[in-house]
Amino acid sequence: MNTSGWSTGMSVLLSSTQTNSVFSKESSRLGMATARCSSTFSEFHRQVARRGWVPECMVTQISVNPACKVHPGMIYPDPPIPNEDRAKACRTVVESWHADTGACVMTDGLRREQINHYNHNGYLVLECRIPDTVIRAIRDEIARFEDEARGLTASNDRLDLEDSHKPESPRVRRIKLPHTISDVVRTLMVSDRVLAPVRDLIGPDLRLHTTKLNMKSAGFGASVEWHQDFAFYPHTNDDVLAVGIIIDDMGLENGPLMVFPGTHKGPIFDHHSDGVFVGAMDLEASGLDVKEAVPLLGPAGSITIHHARIVHGSAHNSSDRDRRLLFYECTAADAFPVMGSMTSFGTLEEYNDRMLCGKLTITPRLSNVPVRIPLPAPERCGSIYEVQAGMKNRSFST
Repeated sequence: MNTSGWSTGMSVLLSSTQTNSVFSKESSRLGMATARCSSTFSEFHRQVARRGWVPECMVTQISVNPACKVHPGMIYPDPPIPNEDRAKACRTVVESWHADTGACVMTDGLRREQINHYNHNGYLVLECRIPDTVIRAIRDEIARFEDEARGLTASNDRLDLEDSHKPESPRVRRIKLPHTISDVVRTLMVSDRVLAPVRDLIGPDLRLHTTKLNMKSAGFGASVEWHQDFAFYPHTNDDVLAVGIIIDDMGLENGPLMVFPGTHKGPIFDHHSDGVFVGAMDLEASGLDVKEAVPLLGPAGSITIHHARIVHGSAHNSSDRDRRLLFYECTAADAFPVMGSMTSFGTLEEYNDRMLCGKLTITPRLSNVPVRIPLPAPERCGSIYEVQAGMKNRSFST
């Protein structure tokens, strides 16, 4: 199992006799309060022992108190459990432990009720998924890019600048394709913290569509008008989604991502204005009431997941707190872009290089999904902010 991106940078195979010593040793190295953590971890394994060992159960977080932060561990069975029972056995132990103690024990995969929620509503919020160390490293990378923006007079292929940007007072709106210019972002992208829940939702064979880091800075972060991602890049099937890494606490006041639950099962709405694609919807004309929108809220380190067909958007950030959100957009490997889509690739080899995990295919899976082609293209066809500049009946202030 892929363990890249773990805050401790280690993969531990723990037996019942090794567990406490390894856990306590690593806790001490990290400067944690080991006594309470060891007690918590010991109790967890007493629960496990009562139910029998479970395999490939990656415990990524035990959070009874602040001292018990992120601790990866692998539990393997003796005797082994058949492959088809592994995920079920792992989740049963973890969920039982949670029910018995109230502790927050997290695995990288999703529970059945979470999968059902995504299928029914088109979105998920997974709290406290990413270690603080990784979030801090991403923030350091952002500071590096903000410094890079100093002196720029226009957006480039790395940075999209706010309309209010000045060379002496840089304001970055988006960091483009951050996985290509940041090792931290790329390492997290290929970790099971990101890929495991995606596999649970759309299958084992995954391809990267794109990445972006929307800044939504305090006081001036730009709004994103209501839209559906699938309107920009229709594919042969709709096993397409976006994983959002919440870098700052996302609350009602700082322009959170908002979604219309269930719209991923409906049509692709009109994203044109005056016959030109503008990448935004007129809510009233589409028959949607903004009161039905749900904000996706969570502390830094949480994850959002939303379906490519769900209607979503976010307001201007007029608060004094940043609301930065890193997106990894993924597709099933057999979801190929429809001609006219804003997705492009030069060669099959290049497209195959985007594989995140699983098997390649050159056989697209065709599903009965609604499609609108994002053409004619607008004159300014860069980031979504530039595309949406042509929208006349806006829902959010700029």
